[in-house]
Amino acid sequence: MKRNIFALSFLILLSIAFRFVPHGYNFSPIGGMALLSGAYFTKKHLAFIVPIVLLFASDFLLNNLFYSSFFPEAASKTVFFSDFMLFTYGSIMLMILFGMNFLKKITGPRLIGGALFSSIVFFLITNFGVWAGSLTYPQSLAGLGACYIAGLPFLTGNLIGNLVFTFILFGAYELLVNKSLVKVVSY
Repeated sequence: MKRNIFALSFLILLSIAFRFVPHGYNFSPIGGMALLSGAYFTKKHLAFIVPIVLLFASDFLLNNLFYSSFFPEAASKTVFFSDFMLFTYGSIMLMILFGMNFLKKITGPRLIGGALFSSIVFFLITNFGVWAGSLTYPQSLAGLGACYIAGLPFLTGNLIGNLVFTFILFGAYELLVNKSLVKVVSY
């Protein structure tokens, strides 16, 4: 299989750039980007480094240029990293690992499975992180359940986004590198 680091990096950069475009709750290409990285980077360390570094750079810009207006008490501080980012980045690394292992053969059903897996992993891990670091939810099983229930609207957007963008990114990659969509739509 012909692989192209420039096509991969370009699609990852586009995925990251989408974070700066107004969009619905968690409707983003980040899950698809993670799966794409895991599936196609031949140098496995790059499958982690490229998306995580670009995601970190976008988080830095978003946290310090855009989101700081929502948190006036933190506006005077530069945010490099927050504890919650560990949960987010951890879930993305699991998606990349899943892409490495489950998407060695790329088919439509496998891409759907990858998108579903990515959504569930992201939902479970990041909502656990919200609950664990929150004063809003009691630190009990009931509090964890309430946190997961409150996160359901975000799961819907994430699931739809992962399904849509996984196929877009894998299709775009195949078009850029192989000039064919046959691999993506084959079963």
